[in-house]
Amino acid sequence: MSAYDHEAMIRRREAFIAGEDRHSDAGLNPEVLSSWMRARERGVNPRRMTFPLPEITPAETAEHMVREAIWQLRWQKNEDIIQKVCDILDKTNAVEFNMDLNFTIWLQRGNREVLQALKNKNLGIGSNLSESLVGTTAAVLTARKQMPQWVVGAEHYIEGLRDYVSLATLLLDENNDVLGYKLILTPMKDFNPFLLQMFMQMLDYYISLCNSTVNLHWMNSELTLTQELFTLSFEQRDRGMILIDEAGFILKISRWLSDKLELKQPDVRGKYLTDVFPEMKEMLSCLREAAAIPVQEMHLAKASGAILPYFIEGQPIRTAGQVKGLVITVFEPRSMHKFVNKIYSHSAYFTFEDIIGTCPRFAAVKQEAAEAAEYTCNVFITGESGTGKELFAQAIHNAGNRRRGPFISINCAAMPRELIGSELFGYVEGAFTGARKGGAPGKFELADKGTIFLDEIGEMPLDMQSVLLRVLEDKQIVRLGGGNPILVDARIIAATNKNLWQAVLANHFRLDLYYRLNVFPLHLLPLRERQEDIPLLIESFLQQFKIAFGKNISGFTPETLVLLKNYAWPGNCRELRNVVERACAIAKTDILTMNELPKEITESAIVPDVQVSSREAYDQKIFAEFKYKLNERKQILDLLHKYKGNKTLVAKELGVTRVTLYKKLKLHDLSEFG
Repeated sequence: MSAYDHEAMIRRREAFIAGEDRHSDAGLNPEVLSSWMRARERGVNPRRMTFPLPEITPAETAEHMVREAIWQLRWQKNEDIIQKVCDILDKTNAVEFNMDLNFTIWLQRGNREVLQALKNKNLGIGSNLSESLVGTTAAVLTARKQMPQWVVGAEHYIEGLRDYVSLATLLLDENNDVLGYKLILTPMKDFNPFLLQMFMQMLDYYISLCNSTVNLHWMNSELTLTQELFTLSFEQRDRGMILIDEAGFILKISRWLSDKLELKQPDVRGKYLTDVFPEMKEMLSCLREAAAIPVQEMHLAKASGAILPYFIEGQPIRTAGQVKGLVITVFEPRSMHKFVNKIYSHSAYFTFEDIIGTCPRFAAVKQEAAEAAEYTCNVFITGESGTGKELFAQAIHNAGNRRRGPFISINCAAMPRELIGSELFGYVEGAFTGARKGGAPGKFELADKGTIFLDEIGEMPLDMQSVLLRVLEDKQIVRLGGGNPILVDARIIAATNKNLWQAVLANHFRLDLYYRLNVFPLHLLPLRERQEDIPLLIESFLQQFKIAFGKNISGFTPETLVLLKNYAWPGNCRELRNVVERACAIAKTDILTMNELPKEITESAIVPDVQVSSREAYDQKIFAEFKYKLNERKQILDLLHKYKGNKTLVAKELGVTRVTLYKKLKLHDLSEFG
């Protein structure tokens, strides 16, 4: 496919049609040329844009229906695999046709739009694609070679197929006798070299299904992951990739990596990751935590024993919000800077479809975020810890026009103060003791043409805030120890779980930086304010963890669900996810009860002076207590602002001692004012 030149092939075809002798030059498949010659001898019109109308008789229709019924019954036990194949066809804008030995189509499925476009050309059930009617197709070549074949673009004889790629394989019965042919068609505009590899792999699956010794587990797993990887080229010249299923077993390694480490595919496939690569134990946390492992240095051993340095990263592969596997990328140190943008561009894997919730207020915030994604202005996300601020940041990135650029996430609270400058803006060689030879780019450089997510922005030191403000205003950075400005074009999404305005009033955050960041504000609701979404989130987490732990869990008991719905959830969605994970991990039965919940949740339901029958009164009491705490926190903040941080005056107006006030500051997470 990589050697195919569409315009050149059109010229060769036109020369052939005109009777010239240029058609025998190098680059033209001899099988295609032979088919062209047979089609011309049989009088096939190469200018034909539509297909012959179906001329199938009622008896033949019945015969084909019987064939289809038999075929479907033989594959009934493999419904999951067939469904995954259909999903891949739909996602890749492809269709498939099953044909009998006479090339008459008796089954079709795949992408509806492509099927309709072909139907407009009279191609569908009952159509005949024999060489004497339509000339060269992959099915015709497969029939002659008795093995899978493909035909690209202008290699097809009639113009009606000139803008398509066709691939075909044999349909076999239980005795390996040929029943007919399977043809896959996809528009050339949607095609790339990796799709050719993937479709050929799918055709191998069809052949393998006729063999009773086929390993359905590997086929099922690999097809599941293929759905998510079809847009990525697995075989790349500059890096290696390892494909892992949801249980941690290796499905495939790329040729680049197998060559570098002197490994053979048959010796690796089916083995547990750490049995082959013991250094990669941490990578498996991608499967458990559904979170990416950032780029890190690692030394890998060749089969000969030599140890080589590499950089690796792990990315979970998600289907409908569930982790179905893992792809590990391995690249050489010299390639890190050159390709780091492409590597980081896959770090944002959440989309708005992954954000679960139907609460009207939450849906309104989600809609605001979707609108913000359409622009490049800065976004400022606030919300309590665990409400999903980074999830929203990734969704905004993936929905905007920078989705093909890098997404760089930085936790400002996790970076050591002395390293913040070099991490954000990079450094030149010799900038400090231990500086890497040649220097290193900072996160802003790596985020060029993409998005940089500044989490916990309120924790950034004041001196670095002034530098960040200058970067936002000038759109350029200067590496530590350097003097040459570097232009950067990165969209800023900042987030905090604190009241940044109060930090401004307390002189802990720059007012001008606050206004620069707060262009498009989004406030995420705490989970207690969208209780109707709790069952939806629980169901999503259950689906994820019961697969991860290999358990058949149907759900929580009704009374346990009531308790979970009414719990205050101070840790929000993150806490809920952890609770569900713990419950699934320790579950001994297929239904979860209060026995699987932590004490802080079960004890929240124990109220001595309230009987079970007065549940509504108890709920009101819990809500009143929580509301009181929220109001008290707001009251203390207002007084701190009123008295400019003078805690003696604040304690006096509250009617408490300074010691009690300090306890309340700690209780309400206001220790920064202490």
